[in-house]
Amino acid sequence: MNKKEKSFVFITLFYIAYMIFPYLSAMLPVAWVSIFVSAALYFLYRGCYRQIYFKWFLIYIAILFLYSLFGHRFHVNGVGHSMNLFNKLLIETAWILPNLMICSIITKLDNPKIFKQLAFGSMGVLLLSLLIVLPVVFTQSGILRENLRQTESGEPGILGLPSYTLMSCYSFFIPVACYGYKHSKRGLKWGFFGVLILFVYFVFKSEITTSLLATILVMLFMIVYKEGGNDKNIISFAFFSLLIWFLNETGVILSFLNFLVDAYEGTVAQVKIVEFRDMLLGEGEGGNVQLREELRERSFNSFALNPFIGSYDVGGHSSLMDRLGSMGLLGFIPFVMMLVTNVKMWFCKMPDKGTKSFYIAGIVVMAMFLYVKGLFSGQGMLFLFFILPVCIYGIHYYITNVSDSKIIIHDKLANN
Repeated sequence: MNKKEKSFVFITLFYIAYMIFPYLSAMLPVAWVSIFVSAALYFLYRGCYRQIYFKWFLIYIAILFLYSLFGHRFHVNGVGHSMNLFNKLLIETAWILPNLMICSIITKLDNPKIFKQLAFGSMGVLLLSLLIVLPVVFTQSGILRENLRQTESGEPGILGLPSYTLMSCYSFFIPVACYGYKHSKRGLKWGFFGVLILFVYFVFKSEITTSLLATILVMLFMIVYKEGGNDKNIISFAFFSLLIWFLNETGVILSFLNFLVDAYEGTVAQVKIVEFRDMLLGEGEGGNVQLREELRERSFNSFALNPFIGSYDVGGHSSLMDRLGSMGLLGFIPFVMMLVTNVKMWFCKMPDKGTKSFYIAGIVVMAMFLYVKGLFSGQGMLFLFFILPVCIYGIHYYITNVSDSKIIIHDKLANN
């Protein structure tokens, strides 16, 4: 790699470390880091931002600028209602821009060595962030939830523990670990198995319903997935995931579990079913199924009042519905098209059905979160635009190169 490429790798890993390690994000405001990273990337590579998804991003930000200029209030999830509109615009830009720039540069360079370095570098940062807090999480039951309650109530939390958004992002990495375990061999395979167990453990400890459900679905997909199968793998997983998600959001699964609790009253099975139900509900997550649906309905009602530019009274519990409600179609369409065109680009770039399948598994998980959760922020964008696709792509390159090298060595020994 040349000096520019090495600088790009260093800046990218610095940004990932900042977004992943709570120690760093607590010291430096996201806007400052975003400006620094974006400016550095622009001076390194000035001609890499002509992709269609980047153009949709510019349209989206331009519309928010007009909203701010003319005083039309819009909602940015995770940001206070009283914040100045231009400050909201700055935060939204800071959460998206660096991730899109990194994505644009790495796909423009298309260097397998950079893909592998950033893939394994990203995984290293993620693993280190988990291992640092693992002793605390393991020894103190419920500490992650308790820390969230403290920070939400205005009390100082425990420095170093992940935020709610970051804990949600752990489930976004499950498809990467599953892909690595499913397609690698011997020592590397068991390494990815250990990574998978670690992330599943943290998802379980987070007690976030959607994360638990998404993790179960991806694990089931990994079990039934067959290498060399047809495109039905992807279609079946997407359909099955959306069906389970719909049943959960409409309360059908909860009603079924309550029925089983009554049916097995007084038995050992009842205790286990109650434990599973409480885990799935995520006590302390802030509301039941009906309340969450009412909040999303409020966002839709705001959209119905003014479909073109929206109105401000939104529920704050759905990144997609809140944008639709407060920004109307004028702001919602560019945002969605930015996501869709980026996903399409990565899907077409994935080299085989295995990478495509597990990439789509991750996208299905993120789509659930975008609709169900009101927090996605810069960490969610980082996983969406960079970590999920680059890690799968980089692992594929590493595995295929190792296999090709072994074949070449075997052929040379056979010829001798």
